[in-house]
Amino acid sequence: MMPKSIFISILFGFTLMSVAQGLAETKMNEMTADQFGDFKANFNFVTVRYRKDSGEIRFVYANDIAWKALKNNETNYPDGAVFAKVGIASEEDPAFPSSAVPSGKRRIQFMLKDKNKYMNDQGWGYALFDWTGNTFPGDLKEVTQGCIGCHQIAKDRGFVFSQIIGDQFVKKVEFDAWKNTNKFKSIKLSELPKRIQKYLSSKIKTVNSLYGGLSESSFYGTLDEVRPLLSKKVLESKMPAILLSKDEKHFSLVFLDAKKICSKGEVALSSVHSTAGKDSPDLESNFCFQISN
Repeated sequence: MMPKSIFISILFGFTLMSVAQGLAETKMNEMTADQFGDFKANFNFVTVRYRKDSGEIRFVYANDIAWKALKNNETNYPDGAVFAKVGIASEEDPAFPSSAVPSGKRRIQFMLKDKNKYMNDQGWGYALFDWTGNTFPGDLKEVTQGCIGCHQIAKDRGFVFSQIIGDQFVKKVEFDAWKNTNKFKSIKLSELPKRIQKYLSSKIKTVNSLYGGLSESSFYGTLDEVRPLLSKKVLESKMPAILLSKDEKHFSLVFLDAKKICSKGEVALSSVHSTAGKDSPDLESNFCFQISN
């Protein structure tokens, strides 16, 4: 489950970004939040996914065109295929601490296949909305590129991550695209922008920098989802790890925290990432990351 300190910092960040970016829009890539009506009732339920980085429970639905392609294990989805996703925040169940329960509505997302309309975006159109039907803060072109970069990992599945729950119809497509498209390289601390260097000790000389798909197509949402990957790299190398966007506009940095005390089997880490607002402060937090057996 996502540490509460990080979850609060993310919510705080969204508030800052909303102020910095002004009013949101009601349309993204020519789609609106109500375009597909009551999709939860009219679409086919596909699966449930859980985002470890944000503690978000995601319910995935597919219209009949997308559902048929899923059942037939197709990867070339026909035009008109639509996937809809409902993201709901979670929290620890006070009555049963080992369980996570829904705690609040957060977002609605769509993927629409139209080879002509979205010919430069892998044939898919992407749209993200909050629960009021507005887009999230930030440049919508950057958000779209972030979606494209992430879904590139699932290219072997037709750019679709979800599979039918229980896998009763679909033979899984095994792939190692995540590792192939996102790799680390060691760089000198001095190569990072000074606004990032200030968070690290002068004793640190090198940093592990993530390059590939996510660094080339990232936006503020990417900074949250990449934190577990950076954390694992820190544990492995004992060196800071960073995702820095190609334009150096966004970054997510994770490093060891010598001050925070964690339980046995956990390691203390600190995290810093930028926000979408030009003048908004970076978000800092520390958390305990569980060591894998």
